[in-house]
Amino acid sequence: MNTQNTPRFCPKCGAAIQEQARFCLHCMTPLDSKQRLEPRRRIGRRARIAIIVAAALIAAAAATFAAVYFVSGGAPENTVARDFDGDYGTVCSFDTFSAAVAAASAHMGLDSLWDAGGFRDAYRVTDAELTVYSTDMHLGDALIYAGFYNGGEYLLVTVADAAPEDEESAVALLSCVCSAALNYYVDLSEVTASPLYPLSEYGLPYFPDSAHMMRREDEYDAAVADGARFATTYVFTIPEDEDDIFCDYFRTERDYGGAVRVDHTLLIDHTRAYPAMRS
Repeated sequence: MNTQNTPRFCPKCGAAIQEQARFCLHCMTPLDSKQRLEPRRRIGRRARIAIIVAAALIAAAAATFAAVYFVSGGAPENTVARDFDGDYGTVCSFDTFSAAVAAASAHMGLDSLWDAGGFRDAYRVTDAELTVYSTDMHLGDALIYAGFYNGGEYLLVTVADAAPEDEESAVALLSCVCSAALNYYVDLSEVTASPLYPLSEYGLPYFPDSAHMMRREDEYDAAVADGARFATTYVFTIPEDEDDIFCDYFRTERDYGGAVRVDHTLLIDHTRAYPAMRS
């Protein structure tokens, strides 16, 4: 029996659901059982950083019910940067995201932290083909930037300027964003609790793609030159049962002589855009 085109409906509320959906966007009922944490493939951390730096140099601003694999290991000799001319499909369109993030936020009890249904077009980063969206935040001085490359071919999202005491809430918001984009629940606290690696090993005080998206490169460079201490850590993840998508998490702590703010960034992209990740 061919069920490829058979419509799917939520077993709880009866709403129509997407073919690959792992939870109902209407009532948030999970459609899959919890996945196990399982190693899938490795790529050297140094190789991934080389890939990211290459992407930044051409000004391309870059699972709770789903588990992730924390990527580590030695560096291969050759690395391949993202093929920005490739057609890799869409991770998530903004229209899909805007509906999903509002539903996920309500279900996760995060509505007091932001206006989840209010994401709007803020500006465009033309040299990186990014449209950046934002919404009102209710988390101290924190701001959120959600960059959609080429209509959603990849996503780069930063919760910026969070106070240290608000980090748990900032990570929860990124978890909501990731869940909406990937169409299944993601708990980034599993990621942030894992070993994170210093980006300073590669001479980078902050993640350049995020700073470019936020148009803060000059600001951050000037702050570092004036003695502010920037420290960025990162980890690379691949959601279990996903051959095509990876998620990279970056945490940048900015210390301005005792006044500390933290940026949390998530990059969601296709492994097909990085041939080294699929070897």
